Amino acid sequence: MNKRITFTTILILSMILLFLLGMGLYLSNSIAEATKGEYLWESMLPAEYHVMAILDKSNQTYDLSFKEGLKQSSEDYKIAVEIIMFEGENVEDEVLNIMDLAIYAKADGVIVHAFDNPRIINKIDELMHLGIAVITLNEDLPQTDRVSYVGVNRYKIGLEAGGALARATNGVGKIAVIEQQNYQKLSNQQQDLLLLGITDALRDYPSLSFELVRYTKQGLLNAEILATEIARDYPEINGIFCTNAENTLGVVQVLVDNNLVNRIALVGYGDDDEILGYIERGKIIESSVVTDYKDIGKEALKVFYEYKKNSYVPSYINTALQVIDEENIAAYMTEKSEAYDKNQ
Repeated sequence: MNKRITFTTILILSMILLFLLGMGLYLSNSIAEATKGEYLWESMLPAEYHVMAILDKSNQTYDLSFKEGLKQSSEDYKIAVEIIMFEGENVEDEVLNIMDLAIYAKADGVIVHAFDNPRIINKIDELMHLGIAVITLNEDLPQTDRVSYVGVNRYKIGLEAGGALARATNGVGKIAVIEQQNYQKLSNQQQDLLLLGITDALRDYPSLSFELVRYTKQGLLNAEILATEIARDYPEINGIFCTNAENTLGVVQVLVDNNLVNRIALVGYGDDDEILGYIERGKIIESSVVTDYKDIGKEALKVFYEYKKNSYVPSYINTALQVIDEENIAAYMTEKSEAYDKNQ
């Protein structure tokens, strides 16, 4: 009887041990796989800090200019930066998983493309409690313990876009916004600073009103479907603002295919070469709201360093923003080309 009990106990303990070993192996593989990111540290000397940058692969913000900003601060402050991109349908789960990896990797800091999600909010606070400094991008999340938010002010984007639409429509008509899906969670549009900025910009134009906002998933096709529905169901709409480059180019296709170029004025977002080309030629896209992506990358790492050294830093850092139109497109493209040549 005792032998049977002993055998059963050993069997159970063995199964538990195998399970734990399996979980450990799975976690190790997950960490190894997920941390196959891009490293910004070329010096033979050890870095003073290790920061993990968790970024949205589909977001134009994190292009070469952003990485140039990270690299500059990495060299200035001796910080090894590990860039891990996420993508797919369950982006919030991916962000959470990578933030967990930052804990296991004993990172000193995390720069994260954050979402206003209860689980991500809790995870940010968990990392801060563990001594991992968190800098947020995309969403401010002031309700968290995060160190600082770095990026553009959504209210300012709204003001600039609203002003650009007013100029493009001569201050008369109705406008629509095609926004990214992750902002649809704001059940009350008054909570969305971007939409509030547009509304405030239109106060000086009594004959121009903000009619509707539609939310799109990632992909050109989805933006095309929404733009087609807007043109069909709301013929009074004569101005559209898109909040990212991908949606902008999707709407361009609809305007061209349906001969709506002269009926609907389009204000885009970003300095994608194709977008700038349309503005330069004076066709289809009236103007585009452009962010200084390099400045975001540079400031995000800089504020982490200052926090580690001084403990106190500003709660948010708003980076530069400008509207590119036919009046300044030539100067902007020259500046962009010179910056590109300098970094080659």
